Amino acid sequence: MNVVGIAINYILENGTTNLSAQPDFAQNDFADTYIVYRVVNVTPSDTKSGVSTLDEVDVEINIYSTILATVADLSVKVRADLDRVAHGTYNGVILQGVQFTDEDSGYDYFSRRYECQQTYTFRVER
Repeated sequence: MNVVGIAINYILENGTTNLSAQPDFAQNDFADTYIVYRVVNVTPSDTKSGVSTLDEVDVEINIYSTILATVADLSVKVRADLDRVAHGTYNGVILQGVQFTDEDSGYDYFSRRYECQQTYTFRVER
């Protein structure tokens, strides 16, 4: 399991979003509004003499709500909290930066909620 979720939760809970995000395998079908993250890809740095000291971790953040305006509001807040976050340590996880890369929105017929999917690249020191 990648530690990036620890940093995501710390940043979102202490920022304008003021909500935690759950891993994609968490049970979320009881809340009207929730945020889920999923690690999509991990690219380690290539080092000659040992293990990677820096990973680039691609993460999808999915925001769900039964109210379209809530999804729109939260998507702005999540991006403000995560995009270009300052280099530093977030609940024990050292980040060299976060970059927003994409956004898509729609309606999830299975959960009956509006959805916004944002993609970020986290640079995580190991």
